[in-house]
Amino acid sequence: MEAESPAESNGIVKQSIPLLPLRDVVVFPHTVIPLFIGRKSSVKAITQAMEADKNVFLATQKDETIEEPTNDELHAATASGCHGNRRRCPRK
Repeated sequence: MEAESPAESNGIVKQSIPLLPLRDVVVFPHTVIPLFIGRKSSVKAITQAMEADKNVFLATQKDETIEEPTNDELHAATASGCHGNRRRCPRK
């Protein structure tokens, strides 16, 4: 007989969600805002989300000048979001 794992007994399933660090914006629950994505890692996160269930994990950066922030450089208050429409803008 196999023991149930904690995830199975309480109904919680671990899921990996792409992280999207945000500069100069705080996203509040139940809001709809346009996000302008430019970093390669952010484009990758959005692409992964679009290929899966369209959910992304949004976290505002503490310092907007940092190109690739670490966990310590992100605010602890975060939100998850659902990516709806995507439009590609030409690069300048």
